[in-house]
Amino acid sequence: MNTRGRRRKTASPHPTLTFEQLYEGHDKTVRNAERLFGAGTTILKQYPDIALGLYELGQEEIGKSFSFLAAFGYGPSDPQWQDFWQTWRDHRTKAYRAFFYEWFSPTRLTVSEELDGFPRKSSIEREKEASFYIDYLRDTGRFVSPGEQTDALETANRSAILISHVVTASYIKTALDEGDKQWNYQTFSALPALILTTGPRQEAMPAILDRFAARSDRHRLLVDNLRSSLQHGAAWLRDLPASNAASPPEDLPVDSVQQSNAPEKQ
Repeated sequence: MNTRGRRRKTASPHPTLTFEQLYEGHDKTVRNAERLFGAGTTILKQYPDIALGLYELGQEEIGKSFSFLAAFGYGPSDPQWQDFWQTWRDHRTKAYRAFFYEWFSPTRLTVSEELDGFPRKSSIEREKEASFYIDYLRDTGRFVSPGEQTDALETANRSAILISHVVTASYIKTALDEGDKQWNYQTFSALPALILTTGPRQEAMPAILDRFAARSDRHRLLVDNLRSSLQHGAAWLRDLPASNAASPPEDLPVDSVQQSNAPEKQ
């Protein structure tokens, strides 16, 4: 076929999003993570392997919600839009990005010191694949089902880490939705953007928040509301293991609620 004279199609630039679009995306990713947790919890006893995959999908959605929080402060020509869209379908980055919520609230449920939120398998996306698909093991020559590739500890581990991140994301959203939402989200965005671009250590966050609060009276009010909301979220998690709440499941094998040692910047 003669293609001379035809113009090559060039990749379209990474689209920028308005505040309204970002707010809608952030709201829906947080709520979808809640739905995925609820769906996993509903089928947990009968299909724990599938529940594991749903929990991991929920963790990816929470990771996307963190990307949205940073993007509220991006300008039309900001190069960070490229990262936003490149990571949109990067399952590993999305799943690990969810851990950055622990920079704002390090309280999380843990079910196993062995796993502590990390996958037992070679990667977190491999954990998801094992929960949904039949696989072939070359070393044994066998085909294995999801139920043969996963166990209850893996499912409980992913469930605990997901609900911890969902609670933190939800309570941050509660604080940002109070008052002037557009100013709150666009101002707060400097903090998740800082985490994504420079990777401050988790233990440095209290001092970073103090400096951020000192910028103006409005900044201080925002940080005060944020800290108050996150304290309520941490209290909810601390009460969870002894509660009789229907969701999360009553038999979730939670060993403790602890301060996290979150993964390094992904």
